Amino acid sequence: MRRYFISILICGLIILASLLTLRYVLPETCKKFKEYAELSYVALKDGEIDEKSSDTLALQNLVAHAGGGIENLSYTNSLEALNLSYSKGFRFMELDFEWTNDGYLVLIHDWEESILRLFNARPRQYSLKEYEHLKMINEMTSLSLDDLAIWIRQHPDTFIITDVKRDNIRALTKIKKRFPELVRNFIPQIYHFYEYFPVRTLGYKHIILTLYVAEYSDKVVLKFARKYSLAAVTMTLERALTDLPRELKKIGILTYAHTVNKISLQRKLYANDVFGVYTDFLTP
Repeated sequence: MRRYFISILICGLIILASLLTLRYVLPETCKKFKEYAELSYVALKDGEIDEKSSDTLALQNLVAHAGGGIENLSYTNSLEALNLSYSKGFRFMELDFEWTNDGYLVLIHDWEESILRLFNARPRQYSLKEYEHLKMINEMTSLSLDDLAIWIRQHPDTFIITDVKRDNIRALTKIKKRFPELVRNFIPQIYHFYEYFPVRTLGYKHIILTLYVAEYSDKVVLKFARKYSLAAVTMTLERALTDLPRELKKIGILTYAHTVNKISLQRKLYANDVFGVYTDFLTP
């Protein structure tokens, strides 16, 4: 009982820190407070999950960003993009997931720019039925979660790296409940430390921490990575050119940078101990 009371208390501290960050205290001070509150929350769960996964995963240097580029287009998350990337040798595909207004998951980056650019449709959140009836440009094929499951079964050596910007845990729970046999093919990206325990509890063995949302300090990222099992840490180009990739490599953690489409930049990142990149147009 005491353990859960402390857990609730720390969750409250995280929320308080988030509110204070908005306007009442020095942002940097509150940021550090929030970081350590989140670390404390995860630490409370020790003993309830295995801290280090015994499963190994052979990552590739290149990840097909949003399914990979096709016909000079990026962010399509389309069936054709997946098929093209697979034919080029990609086995790790990063895909964008969004919620329909009736609670289904579909593969689209957003309901604003992407729906207009790729479907010539009015920007708004659509229902699943409405989305499935929209015509994608260049006669490409849009995908729902169910469509993706069919594709994965046809390509069982493929791993899907999720990018869910809204209700991440809810989405990963839905994937697990609907397709429990395919959980091994999904590598969730988490955006906050406190997402780690719920995701591991759902049965996802390989987790990527991505840094562009929370922007944790190097110190707490390294502390977290030393203690908990991560497949990799993903970061922006700017951060990938700092000392962080090298420090993570020292403790056995691989890093990815996003998004990279020039070989010269790819080489520069690799020279800085970045393991791989998310890309639209580079090929394995």
